[in-house]
Amino acid sequence: MRATRYPAKPKAGTSGPGLAGSRVHHVNPIKPEFGSHVFGTDTGGDAGRAVTDRNGLMPDGGEQAGYFDERTESLKNVAWAIRGETEKITPHVPLGPTDLQKALLEGMSNASG
Repeated sequence: MRATRYPAKPKAGTSGPGLAGSRVHHVNPIKPEFGSHVFGTDTGGDAGRAVTDRNGLMPDGGEQAGYFDERTESLKNVAWAIRGETEKITPHVPLGPTDLQKALLEGMSNASG
């Protein structure tokens, strides 16, 4: 029997199906019970490059950025944490739904009502 990986890697800039339904990631690392300290990854501007892909590193060196690519907000926050300068860590700001997610929610709402 051949193993199938699910979910398939989402396109850059998307969140894919999310962690809740994932067969790969059974624990959501931003939930309080995980014990992590969540920080910003996609604020942009002076905070650093926004993370656009869930990979650690992106090979293109261009517009796409993983969590540990140069000048990303995520990498800067990791550096601040390692140095003990936690006051410089940017806060996590949850993103709202994407346009596609909004359309799907609206479609589901219209179908049920």
